[in-house]
Amino acid sequence: MRRFLSGALAVALFVTSSVAVQSSTSLAEPLTPIPAAMTAQLTAMTTTLAMMSTLEEITGPIPGLDESIATLLDLHQLFASVGVAATGVQQDFEAAIVALEAADALGGWDVSNIGVTLNAGKTTLGFDAALPGVAKQANLTVVNDELQLLGTTLDVTVSAAPVRFEFEYDSTSGLSMTEFPEMAFTLNVNSTLSGQSVVLGFAEATLGGTVKVDTAVKLGFVDPDGDGRITAAELAGLALVDAFTVEPVAVAPDDLDVDLALSADVFGQIFTGTLSISDVSIFNDPAPVTTLTGTGTNPIDLFTNFSAESAITSMSQLVSTFGGAMIGGDVNVPLMADGIFVPADLGDDEGGYDQVFEPVQPLLDYVKPRAEGQIVCGVGSNAPDASTDGVPYGSVLNLDSGDTPQCRVYSAAPVKPGTITWEVISGNATLGDATTGASADGTASDAPTQNAQFTMTGAGELEVRVTYTLVGETDSIAIVQRPDTIQELLT
Repeated sequence: MRRFLSGALAVALFVTSSVAVQSSTSLAEPLTPIPAAMTAQLTAMTTTLAMMSTLEEITGPIPGLDESIATLLDLHQLFASVGVAATGVQQDFEAAIVALEAADALGGWDVSNIGVTLNAGKTTLGFDAALPGVAKQANLTVVNDELQLLGTTLDVTVSAAPVRFEFEYDSTSGLSMTEFPEMAFTLNVNSTLSGQSVVLGFAEATLGGTVKVDTAVKLGFVDPDGDGRITAAELAGLALVDAFTVEPVAVAPDDLDVDLALSADVFGQIFTGTLSISDVSIFNDPAPVTTLTGTGTNPIDLFTNFSAESAITSMSQLVSTFGGAMIGGDVNVPLMADGIFVPADLGDDEGGYDQVFEPVQPLLDYVKPRAEGQIVCGVGSNAPDASTDGVPYGSVLNLDSGDTPQCRVYSAAPVKPGTITWEVISGNATLGDATTGASADGTASDAPTQNAQFTMTGAGELEVRVTYTLVGETDSIAIVQRPDTIQELLT
């Protein structure tokens, strides 16, 4: 069996449906207070769970999509909301949950049957949670050793059967989570596509066909010491790879079935092919079978072996080769220090290099701001921990107003602090956090740890430029994004 789980997704499963807890009491009845110490510990624990439940390695991405089951379930929003809401007394908790639901801050989760009880000095807070066929979105994404396809948005429906969460607190042992039933959920995609734009390798293409995902699984949590409760210390010290059970639920037909026809118009030449992906069971071996087949006289799979990086590298090599040939093949002018092509003062204030490369100056002007650093943008990121942002992923070609892409740049050398400034050159987005001054220091580096944030104000592609100064240098350099497709390169 393939094991996608780590840490926090199934940590959600420390719940019970067997303990009868009363639902909301009327306003006239006395309400059990939630101890302040319990609130503090619950906030800390749910904050940890919220962070852990967004990590892609919990389940890995769904084949064909750019999202994992963990992120589509939005468990992090449920956990974070519990930590925020659990203050005061039961009535306060209920009111806070209702307000969070109204603000769509629970990720589609329905919370009900809230109860706070006090028994033998122990306070128990419990509630039911269910995800009743909530509509989400994910991008069609296929990335493996043989091809890369980034593309159109798909509608996804996720459901989770009702479960009961309970947290128990006493002043001696602190906060614990009790009972560990399985959480059963389903994920469905049934999309018919026609004419949508995607990026296949180094080509922009259109596609038509169907994408179907129909999978179900039960997740169980293993109590590490068998005492029927999970403490914060146990949660922090769990050997995650051995902590959870995964029980796939048989769904007919296959869990994953993708059949697409692809077409790319490259200056009037039409390249075509087909893509199929199938997987009987996403949570069991073997891995999905992915087949890209070129068709016709211009097979589209030609573009899968070429990329923006190889394009810029090839053009950089062309410029370097030209300069080398100019210098190596030069002939000195009699009685003069200068050569025919190369001036005698080559290297003085870089003036001579301008003359050497003048015939290919347009190509040099194109290559330089794309080769001296590499901007990486995306619509999402998976942070490895709270101290750093994750590397952005996903296409920024066909964004919608309101989308929040993010970018970072990998420089050739360390960057001088306080010199980084991001700009939007496509005119369809506004600057957000970490885009200028000291706040942006982590976004441009030979090892960046932070992402510059943007908000789309119009549809289309996000195009950005970043300027910075390398350590030890006085002149700033400007970096722009590399072309995503051969059509963009040749335009």
